[in-house]
Amino acid sequence: MSLKRKITLLVGAIMLLLLIIPIATVRIKIDLPPAPPVQPSQAKPVYITIDANGAIRVEGATSSLSTLADDVAARATTADKRQQRIMVKADDDLAYKDFNTILRRLRDSGWTKIEMPSKSLEAG
Repeated sequence: MSLKRKITLLVGAIMLLLLIIPIATVRIKIDLPPAPPVQPSQAKPVYITIDANGAIRVEGATSSLSTLADDVAARATTADKRQQRIMVKADDDLAYKDFNTILRRLRDSGWTKIEMPSKSLEAG
């Protein structure tokens, strides 16, 4: 490679650096509105228990698949179904199909915060 070619490449590389450095260090201040504070849900959870035979109890009262949504709504502590927590405790011997049917019924009725407590949570 000739000397002229090397000098041209060197000058080109230096010019490129002189162009890139100011672009990489430019800071633009953007004023964004503050995010609203997130308030934790104050709704007390509704507890549902399901025994091995598929019998449903909402807060200790007997329920059925057809009345489950109404029974949960009657015991909900908030009118907003998306904010109401529902804790579902199922017997270990309950068939998954039956458990899934109950969860699907709750979701189809508009309840979205459906939780299953862990054994360590129950013990404490």
